[in-house]
Amino acid sequence: MNNFKKVVFIALVVLFLCFLGTKYLLKIIKNDNPTFFNAAEEVILKKGDYLIGKQVKAGFYDVISLSDDVSLMPVKLSKGDMIVGQRLENNAHAFVVGNGSVKLLPAEYVPLKMDAQNKYRIVHSGNYMVGKQILEGRYKISYKVRGKGKVKVKEKPFVQILPGYGKDQLDSFAFEKVSTYKINLETGNILDVRKSLEEEYDSVVIELTLIK
Repeated sequence: MNNFKKVVFIALVVLFLCFLGTKYLLKIIKNDNPTFFNAAEEVILKKGDYLIGKQVKAGFYDVISLSDDVSLMPVKLSKGDMIVGQRLENNAHAFVVGNGSVKLLPAEYVPLKMDAQNKYRIVHSGNYMVGKQILEGRYKISYKVRGKGKVKVKEKPFVQILPGYGKDQLDSFAFEKVSTYKINLETGNILDVRKSLEEEYDSVVIELTLIK
């Protein structure tokens, strides 16, 4: 093998290894943070059945209700309500019911602010990334109802801790009989918060207090 052929051979080997290395690195990044390549696009949905991957791009979305008379999969929303960090997967269906509409935006994953009492107040249902939006640690989680708002016993908040998007839950907590839980959150976990499985109650606030 002459020198030219050796150079070409080595160059091809280096390119091949770079290609494999890039794919491996991207896979690691994707597994660590599946939102890294978020293909979500802004779209407004009205009443209908939408196939994800065909009519709506798969991705991670913040959902905003543009009106009162609308429900999404199948949570009832009023104008201004939000569901954050919602993952829409290929071949799944997004059902919009009612005469209103919702806007889907690429999820922003805005970090939550902890107050002087080491407390986070979560005002929107959705998925929150530990390590990005919430500090990891041991917390007391509870909820309160502001003003004169009321929540039916069977429609009280429900919370799950997931090891990551699309993975089986580590633990779940329903507030039907217990008002407070202690939970451990680690970087990479997803805190899935639902004010109710049926309605996004404006008066409900989830409180997450860091335990020293």
